[in-house]
Amino acid sequence: MQASFKSVLVLEDNLLIAMDQESMLKQFDNPEVFIASSVADAENILGGNKVDFALLDVELQGETSEPIANRLLSSDVPFAFVSGYDDVGGSDGPFAKVPSLLKPLSEDALRDALYALGLLR
Repeated sequence: MQASFKSVLVLEDNLLIAMDQESMLKQFDNPEVFIASSVADAENILGGNKVDFALLDVELQGETSEPIANRLLSSDVPFAFVSGYDDVGGSDGPFAKVPSLLKPLSEDALRDALYALGLLR
């Protein structure tokens, strides 16, 4: 299994969950992982780094990850939503084809999403 991504943004406001996701991602050819806990942190990371893939927690403390999702979508950077709620992308609209992964995130679900996005071979 070969990954076609070298850097990942993890937008997650719970540091333990973010570190768990980072650990899972490192299995795929050891990409550089940038962890952000807010939209502002994510904007700063995206402003200074190339990101090939992102995992976005939908509900952050007092905000949502939608601004980052829109930025990634307009830049053609693949991403997946991670949430405790089912079907966060909706069945229509701009995020209809974005994978929605349930918390707690499993390695199998992450792998399936990466394959679906064409990021694993």
